[in-house]
Amino acid sequence: MTIDEVLQLTRARSQKDLHPVQEILLRQVWEGKTYTSIASASHYGEHYLRNIASGLWQSLSEILHIPISKSNFRSSLESRSLTAEEAELIEKFTRSQCLATPLEYPGSPVPLGSPFYINHPLIEELAYQEIAKPGSVLRIKAPRKMGKSSLLLRILDRANSLGYRTVSLDFQQAEEAVLDNLDKFLRWFCANISRHLDLPPLLDDFWDEDMGSKVSCTIYLQQYILTEINRPLVLALNEVNRIFEYPKIAREFLPLLRSWHEEAKRNKTLEKLRLIVLHSTEIYIPLKLTESPFNVG
Repeated sequence: MTIDEVLQLTRARSQKDLHPVQEILLRQVWEGKTYTSIASASHYGEHYLRNIASGLWQSLSEILHIPISKSNFRSSLESRSLTAEEAELIEKFTRSQCLATPLEYPGSPVPLGSPFYINHPLIEELAYQEIAKPGSVLRIKAPRKMGKSSLLLRILDRANSLGYRTVSLDFQQAEEAVLDNLDKFLRWFCANISRHLDLPPLLDDFWDEDMGSKVSCTIYLQQYILTEINRPLVLALNEVNRIFEYPKIAREFLPLLRSWHEEAKRNKTLEKLRLIVLHSTEIYIPLKLTESPFNVG
């Protein structure tokens, strides 16, 4: 069996979904990871994970009818195939979940828990690991209607489960007048982050025209937003391709994102920022490699 088949069989036998922490443990243990490394990557406490795992091995032993422990988890299951009865059980459970869930037309982001979402464990696990890294940049590029926003929902849900704050900005909502002026655009950017975090937009307290818009934006983010929430912030920027249509803004804003990523290597406050950049078209804005956020994402 593969790890996905093990998870499917576990859900079908127990007739309920796994908790996200349980799925993290099973996938990581299957890959041979230690509790210490899993705790470090997921930002859960090691003692907490060990307690969850203890109950998990006992439940799996009862569900799968063989003794299961961390040491024999993969070796006991990888060598055997699903029986016809188990495959039928999985199919029935999947069908019952579909029937119990109102059908939605998958032309918009697929909600959490939807049976229509197609899991991509390798992609999702890579994304989950990336947002746990201080100062990271995650880049998601695909044509429209390929599932970028559906994947983003799941990444943000994982970030919330880790105790992070999350903000998702859609650049399609920015008016043309905002995108014609760098100062207006960065104020719009900061004001919307504040609104999503239920913080008063104290732009005038941090904005200084002598220092410039980009420095003012950085100070606002560093000394106000990240200091105020005092925990990691996953900032998702959706439809970034919108600003590709405004080269003057793109040539200033995209290097600013890159500078935050670089500064996070030596700045304890900025390392709490984790960026997710989504776009659906190729980038035709001329940027130096040292200024682009895309070649580090």
